[in-house]
Amino acid sequence: MVRAWGRTALPPLLILCLLHLQYSPRVFAQEGQEKDPATLFARASEMMNLRKYDGALGLLNAVLEVDPSYSEAYRQRASVLRHKCRYKEAESDYNKYLELNPGTATVEKELSQLLQAQNSLQSAYGQFDSGDFSKVLEYINKIVLVFSPGCLKAKLLKAKALLALKDYSSVISETGFVLKEDEDNLDALLLRGRAYYYLADHDVASRHYQKGLHLDPEHSDLKKAYFGLKNLLKKILLMRLYRYPTIKIGINVMNQLALIIILQWFRM
Repeated sequence: MVRAWGRTALPPLLILCLLHLQYSPRVFAQEGQEKDPATLFARASEMMNLRKYDGALGLLNAVLEVDPSYSEAYRQRASVLRHKCRYKEAESDYNKYLELNPGTATVEKELSQLLQAQNSLQSAYGQFDSGDFSKVLEYINKIVLVFSPGCLKAKLLKAKALLALKDYSSVISETGFVLKEDEDNLDALLLRGRAYYYLADHDVASRHYQKGLHLDPEHSDLKKAYFGLKNLLKKILLMRLYRYPTIKIGINVMNQLALIIILQWFRM
């Protein structure tokens, strides 16, 4: 008999057996819950209520992997996909639901709304190409974002139309919504930078361009905007120096050094 600290110690094998008996049912129950379609679906619904759509989408995918006939999961997934304007995938899920539950009027209505939003987004792109920017906003605000409020493509197109209409403050607001969802969205960074540029807030514009170029150094539009801004600031500085010369006899040495540093920055 093994003894430790004056007491009889249980054999290690017996300890392992007791732990196995104590915890195994709990582990098996948890694993079973993780694979239970109803439990996964309930968690997905909670995610949707919290507007955590990516998390909900992952859980709904898991539901349908376990049970491909779980019709409500198709409907919920279609709703999430429509929200994000992934229309083809959403349409497929709605049709799958209707195969399993023919004649469901509410789902037929949701599918109709999806098609309306999809067609309106296509029309908005067409109106943008033709230069009717007010019509672009009408399609997006009244239809697309009503049925697909999380559609980043629509929000970016709206921001482009607002930029063309010179509503720069609204561009900043709209692209801000996009960047909350996707902080590395290059199109949003470019549009927001341009809006600040036209509002003459050149420092903020430059920061947006620089962040975009840090993510994609070869992005042609960001490079063009960034170096265009640098050239503009260089011209402004040189004009000011020409009109108000600061390099003269008795100039402070620190001012000379500061000027050299600024001019060197523009040459980069």
